Amino acid sequence: MPDSTPSSVANALGPVLAVLAGSVLALQSRLNGALGTRLGDPVAAAFAAVVVGVTAVTAVSVLSATNRHGLRRLVRQLREGRVSWWFLLAGLIGALFVFAQTRTADTLGVSVLLLAVMGQSLGGLAVDRWGIGPGGVRRVTGLRVLGTAMVVAAVLLAVSPRLASAAGASRRSCCCRSWPER
Repeated sequence: MPDSTPSSVANALGPVLAVLAGSVLALQSRLNGALGTRLGDPVAAAFAAVVVGVTAVTAVSVLSATNRHGLRRLVRQLREGRVSWWFLLAGLIGALFVFAQTRTADTLGVSVLLLAVMGQSLGGLAVDRWGIGPGGVRRVTGLRVLGTAMVVAAVLLAVSPRLASAAGASRRSCCCRSWPER
């Protein structure tokens, strides 16, 4: 009989939730980019997205006794120095991602944001190797490197037409050399 403890359920649902979250990032990028274009201000659009996200997280936190307790524990542990302030940099990183997608998605296209997936894959190997996070150091195995290399290759393949056209445009606009056209 399968184990139905909360941790085994979380372990089973984790990959499904990760794929779902990754899937809707493309939609988030498109919506943020379109809002940034419509407003003519990507910072205002990023602000709106973050405010809605904070509102949703606040609502979930207020409605759940477990989450309210967790927030109190966070504040207490920050005050006592048992949780380092630099863990809160994750919020800045999230804001940077939202701003980047808001700034680029509508003008460059959501597919170019696949480069962020490549960055996440490469960064993930480094974070695991250095042991940053609650899981500690994770071995960088050959299969994990192969999987990351496949992600990098897939992303580069997906954006190669745009990269090629951008490279061609930069060669044509260079005033110091004469580049042959292909």
